[in-house]
Amino acid sequence: MKHSLKITAHSAKVGADLVVLRGLPNSQFESIGPFVFLDHFGPMPHFTGGPGAHPHAGIEVITWLFEGANEHRDSLGNQCAVTSGGAQWLKSGRGALHAETFLSSAPITHGLQLWTRMSLKTQEDAPDYRGFQAEQIPDWSDECAHYRLLIGQMGAQTGPLVLSIEGLALRVTLTAGAHVKIPVNGAHQLGMYGLSGAVRSEGQEIGRADLMRFADGTTVIELRNEAQESADVVILGGLPAPQPLVFHGPFVFESRERIEQAMHDYSNGSMGQLEGVPF
Repeated sequence: MKHSLKITAHSAKVGADLVVLRGLPNSQFESIGPFVFLDHFGPMPHFTGGPGAHPHAGIEVITWLFEGANEHRDSLGNQCAVTSGGAQWLKSGRGALHAETFLSSAPITHGLQLWTRMSLKTQEDAPDYRGFQAEQIPDWSDECAHYRLLIGQMGAQTGPLVLSIEGLALRVTLTAGAHVKIPVNGAHQLGMYGLSGAVRSEGQEIGRADLMRFADGTTVIELRNEAQESADVVILGGLPAPQPLVFHGPFVFESRERIEQAMHDYSNGSMGQLEGVPF
């Protein structure tokens, strides 16, 4: 892309009782670096439940929990709860089942679910899982902002989650009136999603639910918070996802044939079993 492009996330229903803001994919661009899916949930008071048990293949599934408590379980036998500031990660590879449940013990639930495409060399790997608590995710502050780095490299800081395709996921909370310049990798496709408040960048205002994809070759992201309240954004991206991208429900691959194989593997039980998943 030669110029930055902004869209606004639309409402989408997930399961029976969860309404989210969906930024990726959209009618203007399918991906930002390896990221092919972005759902923003909350803030929601005293929310419990979730979309229920379901399969994935061809992607890495990340739930970054800003507030709340979330429990993961999967067909590999893993079960783990994370709380505010933590993240769940499932490398689905050739196929796995999982379920995530937001726990009623939390007064507020808020976060992002992100999918990243796996490289063609790794998409047939065995599935894997890790949970990250808040204290495992680097965070630091300066006079203008507070930073939290889940994925990638930022100066001396390294995020704990390593994707199969090189990526970046950085949350930036700017103080009122702040102006920051963030150096980034010019080989990455990069974007920014607004969580709260509003910032100005590339001559545009990015507020809650706005998603900007920056021009290719961007090496510095400049953010201005001109309001008298804080603003919260997530910068994400990385090396490009392999093309083409073929979506079918919870599966993303490079061809319809590989999607059909994933559907067959799910229906015959090759992705394992998990309570609550029909076959």
